[in-house]
Amino acid sequence: MKSQAEANQALARAMESYVKVVDEALKSQERTNRALAESMGSYKEVVEKVSALQEKNTAMTEGFFKDLTGELQRGNETSEAVAQNLMQGSEKQMEALQGMLAETMDSYTSHECAACAVSEEHGSIRRREKLEDIKSGRGRACR
Repeated sequence: MKSQAEANQALARAMESYVKVVDEALKSQERTNRALAESMGSYKEVVEKVSALQEKNTAMTEGFFKDLTGELQRGNETSEAVAQNLMQGSEKQMEALQGMLAETMDSYTSHECAACAVSEEHGSIRRREKLEDIKSGRGRACR
């Protein structure tokens, strides 16, 4: 019986050691689970922040290019309007210049014609000079 009691005591000590080992393993597993949960929480927080940052960057980039496109379009429209105004101004200047040239030519030819109608005392001399100028190519005939 003594040997059986010793065996039972050894078995009880072994069981106690086993319970302690299992208890330590469970505590260790709990610590690991808590650390893992904390890590997962931190990881989730980081992922959410990165995701929010990417969304903000995307929105900002889209806004930038949208604004840039709008500015370029407005600049193009302004340039077209300025070019059109310059063309219209050039056309008006050309018409004014043509009008002034026409008036100058009319005035010149009227003056030439008036030269033909000189007084009687100078008339025949002037007419002969005028005829000679026209024949030599230095003058013009009146209309």
